[in-house]
Amino acid sequence: MGKTILKYLLLNKKKKLEKIINYKSIFCIMIDKIKAKLEIDDKDRTIISMLSKNPDTSQTQLADATKLSQPAIGMRLLRLKQKGILTHTIGLNFKKVNLFLGKVDVTAKDPETVVQEFKDCPYFLNALVMSGEFNLCLFFMAPDLKLLETIVNHHLRAKDNIIKVSFNIMITSAKDFIFPISMGPSDGTCCSSGLCRDSDSEFMFDYSPLKEAVKFPKKD
Repeated sequence: MGKTILKYLLLNKKKKLEKIINYKSIFCIMIDKIKAKLEIDDKDRTIISMLSKNPDTSQTQLADATKLSQPAIGMRLLRLKQKGILTHTIGLNFKKVNLFLGKVDVTAKDPETVVQEFKDCPYFLNALVMSGEFNLCLFFMAPDLKLLETIVNHHLRAKDNIIKVSFNIMITSAKDFIFPISMGPSDGTCCSSGLCRDSDSEFMFDYSPLKEAVKFPKKD
């Protein structure tokens, strides 16, 4: 009986080890495919990893970690930047800032026209043209939820170009979530309707339970 149990435990342990090894092999294959696609090597990967964890990492530290000279590190950094693999972005980190972030999925007859309509809007952050039912994903930020709802209601839902809209508020982010941002014209205008500047008179959803549930900081 004891030998049978021991044999079973050893067999089970072997299967677990094989599964771990298999997962590691799959991970290595995935990394190799990414490296091949981006045309980078292990030293590039080390540089990218170190800078991702700490953007202030010095070239001296990178050189020590990769066993390369500082001029060689400089050349690699330049090449990675030219490829778009390393970028330096100034923006707002929505994991930390006291602002609301809205994600709007849209089914539009002409997605590019929708994007162009928001190009001068200071509340507009970015847009992704997508496949599937919702062919456009828009990101907006605002100091309050009413303003976001006004933008969606009057600049998206009310448009003939828009077929369907799904509007959601970001509750939290697993990682830093940074968007470049324009503070807009000095007078605060972004469109001719003026609706975004006077959202209090517009009908809005009641977000009080949501704000209470996620403990949003109070807005001025």
